Amino acid sequence: MSTIPLTPAVSQLPTPFIESTRAVFSAMLGAELGLTDTCRCRRFHSPFDVSGVIGFSGSIKGMLVIGMDKPVAFAIAEELLGYRPTDIDAEVFDMVGELANMIGGNAKERMGDANVALGLPTVVSGQSYNIVFHSDNQLYLLCFETPWGPISVEFGLK
Repeated sequence: MSTIPLTPAVSQLPTPFIESTRAVFSAMLGAELGLTDTCRCRRFHSPFDVSGVIGFSGSIKGMLVIGMDKPVAFAIAEELLGYRPTDIDAEVFDMVGELANMIGGNAKERMGDANVALGLPTVVSGQSYNIVFHSDNQLYLLCFETPWGPISVEFGLK
């Protein structure tokens, strides 16, 4: 993925997504997240095993993608569900989708625009998959370190 450093004006757009990701992980898992990288991207290609995707519509259009590897997903699932999965199953899909839903919903509230709606979350898994954003979207990548390993929150908005 090619990246573009954030300029001061552009750097304000990720703020609701940074704050919402941290708030969701704090509230749901009692975890503090470290932001390790923030940049604008030219295209998305997930290096992770599983991703939750949720769309925005209305006055802001686009989507958010939260990605993580299997061991991270399994550890987070263990914290939330009380047992550690051994495969990416329906429970893991639901958990990753719900994280995307909560982060997207929290970011929507932080943006303060009542004319924005969220779609239903979708979860994809596998090796080397692409998620295609609309060509008009400005793409951003946020990299976080959790107590269980790295996650990313990518979003493209118009």
